[in-house]
Amino acid sequence: MHNVGVTITDVDALSADNTMQNMGVWRRPFPIIDFISRVSLWRPLGTYSMGPGVQSRSFNVEISARNGFFQELLRVRRLADGGLTLALVVAASYYGRRQGVVFQRVNKTFPTDALTTDKDWQTFVKMKRLRVPE
Repeated sequence: MHNVGVTITDVDALSADNTMQNMGVWRRPFPIIDFISRVSLWRPLGTYSMGPGVQSRSFNVEISARNGFFQELLRVRRLADGGLTLALVVAASYYGRRQGVVFQRVNKTFPTDALTTDKDWQTFVKMKRLRVPE
């Protein structure tokens, strides 16, 4: 992928910012990345902590590239044993006008009731599914 732009939104921090004055806290843009290969994807863009008292975190990731625009919803929940469980869905809008969900994974241990009440998640799962060749 070439000329990739990435922005990560901390949905929880956004919801807590009623004044919309602290955009730098909840929205984190990254400089344009000239080239991304499968190998370079192993290097994280940033670190987001989840303290011991925090039970859930929600992130929306926006990725723009030469071939389209991609949106990823990442939902993280703490399990009773202290471990973490994830739910992830990715939607693509290609410049050739094809759009829909290209990837979805929900861990078996993820509480599905949390996704039922998540408006963004419900919007994504109603989209058409796209098959993307590898």
